[in-house]
Amino acid sequence: MVWLTSRLLRGRAAAGGEYACVLPDGCALGDSAYTGVRFSGPWGLSWRPPAGARAVLVQTARGPACVGTVETESAALQEGELLLQAQGGASIYLKNNGQVLINGTPVAGGGAT
Repeated sequence: MVWLTSRLLRGRAAAGGEYACVLPDGCALGDSAYTGVRFSGPWGLSWRPPAGARAVLVQTARGPACVGTVETESAALQEGELLLQAQGGASIYLKNNGQVLINGTPVAGGGAT
């Protein structure tokens, strides 16, 4: 398998990414100006970073893709926890102890309180 992979990748440039600032019109500005940026994420999850967010861009066959953003505020998350947060302040926090918080309020049946 390693031999096959190395043969397939021979001669291809190593993939790289770039940090860029997201602009209000969905474009981004980094070492270059990018238009038509696609926002990539897990299937079924649609998202768009707010203007000014520091995005991670990679070049694809169909143009630049934003594959995530760099965290700007240090959330007090433990390993394995998930915080889904909207720019307007709405949030869903899945904690390691099974507790679920929606906008900071524990949800009934969400584990330990």
